[in-house]
Amino acid sequence: MIKDPYKYLDDPRALAEIRKHQWIESQKQNRPIGFASAAVDWITRFGEEWKEKHVYRDYRVFIERRKYRRFKVDFLLRTIRDNTRLTAQTVNISFFGLLFTTAHQLAKGKELCVNLASRQDNKDILTCGGFIERVSQVNRSQYDVFLRFNEQSQREIESWYYLKNLSS
Repeated sequence: MIKDPYKYLDDPRALAEIRKHQWIESQKQNRPIGFASAAVDWITRFGEEWKEKHVYRDYRVFIERRKYRRFKVDFLLRTIRDNTRLTAQTVNISFFGLLFTTAHQLAKGKELCVNLASRQDNKDILTCGGFIERVSQVNRSQYDVFLRFNEQSQREIESWYYLKNLSS
């Protein structure tokens, strides 16, 4: 067995996952399990896959890969659904999707095309599309919606100058 040079216990994100795993396994077994047992079990079962998604190849750097970062953005979001123009407030954007808040209830699984527009001059900056992956009601008249980008939109977002400037 090759020893993994990555130190999971030095990364606070991995520690949080191990603690969750400890709680889940304790619930399953109807008895408390120790942290060391939970850590060995989690690292053996999930560690490599987690590391691939969250850590650079340089194990000394505990930063998520750029691809998984979320960026706080402040754009108007416009879309047309059933010949009705919807306006929403962006919350954050990643290379995988867009989280926004709207007063309109949207259905999970529906395809949607959106335009990000500048607040200063109200001009469209970027058009992207995908499927609504998650809808959660915040209050009576407000919904948080996560739009997962399709492959073409993911490529456009990755090359978008605005996010390139934010990530450098």
